[in-house]
This record gives sequence, structure tokens and C-alpha cells, in this order.
Amino acid sequence: MDKTDAAKLEGLLLGGRLHLHAIADHVRDHVPEEDRRAWLLKIGTAMAELLQVSWTLYERHPGLDPYPEETRLAEQMRRDPGNQD
Repeated sequence: MDKTDAAKLEGLLLGGRLHLHAIADHVRDHVPEEDRRAWLLKIGTAMAELLQVSWTLYERHPGLDPYPEETRLAEQMRRDPGNQD
């Protein structure tokens, strides 16, 4: 995938994550507490999966990463969750 297509895909992924964040906010505000955790877990999982796709794009096209240091740290934490220095 060339950089132009990767940039378009990243924009779409970012939009998806922003929509999921808005959905999570709505769930926090309107879903009864006894159901809230299950909904938020599913939404968070979807957000994490989209972020994984973005990280793959950033590996192939580092110039697309708006926060390269944070991405590097998140990748380290994902690979070795016990060592978060």
C-alpha cells in the first residue's frame, strides 16, 4: 500500500476510533451500571483492534504516526506488559 492510500486509511481509522469514543461516552452516560461494563469492554476491544491496524500502518509509513514516541512506548508495553519503565 502506498503512502497516500495508507494516509487515507489512517484518517478513516481515526474517524472510527473517534466515533467509538463518542459511543463509549454515551454508554457511560445512559446505560445502566449493571450493563455498562460489558458494553464498554466490547467498545474498548473494537478501539484496540483499530489501533492495531494504525500501528501496522505506522510501521510501514512512520511519517503517518502523529505521536511516534507514544506509539513506541505502547508497542513496548504490548510486547512486555510486565516491564513498563
